[in-house]
Amino acid sequence: MDSVDFDLKIDNYKFSKLERIDGEPRLYVTPEGTKLPSITSVTGFTTKEGIQQWRAKVGESEANRVSKKASGRGTVVHNLTEKYILKHNDFDKAKSKAMPDAIDLFHKIRRAMNTNVTSIHALEKPIWSDYLKVAGTVDCIGVYKGKLAVIDFKTSAKTKEERWIEHYFMQTSAYACAWYERTREPINSLVVIVANDVDSEAQIFEKTTYPYLMKFNVAREQFFNHYGI
Repeated sequence: MDSVDFDLKIDNYKFSKLERIDGEPRLYVTPEGTKLPSITSVTGFTTKEGIQQWRAKVGESEANRVSKKASGRGTVVHNLTEKYILKHNDFDKAKSKAMPDAIDLFHKIRRAMNTNVTSIHALEKPIWSDYLKVAGTVDCIGVYKGKLAVIDFKTSAKTKEERWIEHYFMQTSAYACAWYERTREPINSLVVIVANDVDSEAQIFEKTTYPYLMKFNVAREQFFNHYGI
């Protein structure tokens, strides 16, 4: 397996830990004690109606089965990707326990990262935004094609069409805003890497922050009007 020595800058950044409260919606507690909804709870609110329609179409039992499988596989792929980037000692052990389809998806993400990313500034890092009043755990902050970017890893059973995944771009724009507040490092590049079961290589979607941050702001207001938080 080809391996790349990423320039790891993770230790250059020291953030306070956030407490996570799972529920509906998921919340994070800042060091000051403020409870903030998760970024994915806000973006998930924008897709809630479509998901409900899908669940009604396929039935609750099938929907639960598909969702559980997708969530579990996504977690495994994220874990493998993180361990690979960090050259973690138990990467091989984790890989040996993974199912073949998860390993295949991981390799698609690995090849996309090896080709385009030179340095890593954060991995699975909890961050928050006082401006947006949200928090979340960003997959990766790194230098992608020479520019500091929010890099998000996704897995899918089929090829994604861009019009289906606007909420991914909104999600990464919120991480970019939170990163700037915590570090004063602006990020204008959003990269979503989607490994799916159909294509031989990962799909890579590249966007700029500002347009999707404006859309996230709209979603945030709608979320507040619904949940009051």
